[in-house]
Amino acid sequence: MTDRLTGTVVHICTDKDAALKELPDLCAGDVNTPQASGLGTNATASSKQIPKGVVFGGRLPDEEYEEMAKAIQAKAPGVRVVRVQREDLENAGLTVPPPGSKPPAGPPPPGTVPFNPEAIKKINDILKNKLAGL
Repeated sequence: MTDRLTGTVVHICTDKDAALKELPDLCAGDVNTPQASGLGTNATASSKQIPKGVVFGGRLPDEEYEEMAKAIQAKAPGVRVVRVQREDLENAGLTVPPPGSKPPAGPPPPGTVPFNPEAIKKINDILKNKLAGL
């Protein structure tokens, strides 16, 4: 196994409605599925890809995760749907803001390191474990 997760982020949804509209069709093979966010390699690549896995994260309520996962699995049962939760991050030794807190607004203050390499490695390990075998 490599030190890094290998793969490509082909599609990014930033809200539930977009995910429900876009991900099931894309995962089922429709590479011409519109992208509301315009993020991910399928937004600009000439050769588009079908996802092998879908990762949900952030402050996603259980009901929304279940609804989106079921919609994807109904159209694309071979696609692995996983979720990175607060507990995954805490169990990896990462500091997570308290529940209910808002993410920081704006860019980081000047002179701060925008990405913590150790945190990125830990998140990478979480994703490798959840997506193993794809």
